[in-house]
Amino acid sequence: MSETLEVQIEKAWDMLLKMPPRRRRTLYLTTARRVVWSSNDVRASHLMEVGTYDRNITLADLRSDVFHVNDQYTKQFKKAA
Repeated sequence: MSETLEVQIEKAWDMLLKMPPRRRRTLYLTTARRVVWSSNDVRASHLMEVGTYDRNITLADLRSDVFHVNDQYTKQFKKAA
């Protein structure tokens, strides 16, 4: 488990908690293992969608989703290598 990815997840969760009610955001995972809001993030060359969330997501659920996508990402790049 990556400590950096854990920090990214906690930051994303904190931002989700601060959103207005009924607002939803789609989160993406970059090849650099950053969690970003926008699919237009200029620092990302490849993005995998994690999911669309509102402020009611639990940290455990968000962590589970991000690590699932991270595992899929890792498998995809191992096949390509």
